[in-house]
Amino acid sequence: MPRNTLLRQLLEERHLTTYAAFEVQFSRAARILAKEAGDPRLASVAVSSRQFDRWMSGELKQLPRPDTCRILEELLGRAARDLFASASAYPLGAPEPLPADVPASPQAGPPANDEDPAEIVARGRQLACGNVDQTTLSFFASRIEGITERYEKDGPDGLWGQTKSLRSMGHTLLAGQQPPSARRELFRITARAGGLLGYMAVNTGAFPPG
Repeated sequence: MPRNTLLRQLLEERHLTTYAAFEVQFSRAARILAKEAGDPRLASVAVSSRQFDRWMSGELKQLPRPDTCRILEELLGRAARDLFASASAYPLGAPEPLPADVPASPQAGPPANDEDPAEIVARGRQLACGNVDQTTLSFFASRIEGITERYEKDGPDGLWGQTKSLRSMGHTLLAGQQPPSARRELFRITARAGGLLGYMAVNTGAFPPG
């Protein structure tokens, strides 16, 4: 039975339980960190599907390489040593531990008004954000475009698996939350991946009889 780590728990919350979906967000975090840290080398750090499967099953004898840990911390906002610890030590809804030099906020009573202004702002920010940004959409679209351009040369056999993974990634991301414009674009790209798969099926005869 897989060991339930904090990493697995956070990836499930973010609907990143497939390698295709995780790879997109990990690469995005790597590029962001490379820019912020002024270290272009970080942008090329990658995680293999086999390594991802081991993480999801909790099979880890030691922490990943330092660069990989830094990117995971950028992506999930938790220390690497915590991510690979048992999730039972970090129950859902538990507050993030404060640094030693940050004093805890004093306990406050219930707000005088029915609506807490901070809660209103938080909900507004939640509606405006999502699990897909323009960088992810551009990456997704470029992969689909690349497959389309290579189709005549490589044929469906060499591109079927990649296209299927991209469609699966699109459906996984659509299960999350996006602003309306991003969601429309994600629908369009995912539908295009599905259309390519249908085209490949017709060309190869790999579809159920009518």
